[in-house]
Amino acid sequence: MERKWKPSTKPKSGLWEMPLPLRINQIEEVKGLILFLKEYYLGTGIERPSFRVDDVKINFSELEGPRIRLMVSLAPYEANVKELVDIFAQWIETEKSYSFLISIQKISGEESIWVKGSYDFIDDLRRQILLWRFLSLKERTKYINGAKKEGLSGK
Repeated sequence: MERKWKPSTKPKSGLWEMPLPLRINQIEEVKGLILFLKEYYLGTGIERPSFRVDDVKINFSELEGPRIRLMVSLAPYEANVKELVDIFAQWIETEKSYSFLISIQKISGEESIWVKGSYDFIDDLRRQILLWRFLSLKERTKYINGAKKEGLSGK
């Protein structure tokens, strides 16, 4: 029995892609989750022990689909390890739901530091997704309505 979470994929040549443990049926809830993540990465999650979020952008264009993009610096910061993180939802017709994926591209820095820091970032994201699942319906509705008000197009 393993007590520590392990990613389902491994990084390859400065790119790490993996599915996230979440399925959502409604596009409105997808947008609410993206707004929830945006709030986190602009607030409490802007700086954690192993990473710092330098930029946050969300987008719901028809071409790209619902997503949040982050520019992230990884500790130790003097090593100048940076990555571009893309968290996005894709409609899976056979399952009639949205599936979430994360794509992390190394921008600069040493590979071993990048892999360790990315693992910590993904684990932190996974915890936020678990938190979303445990929010009350009232709290989730607050984010869903907030996403409708914000319009969520390229902000």
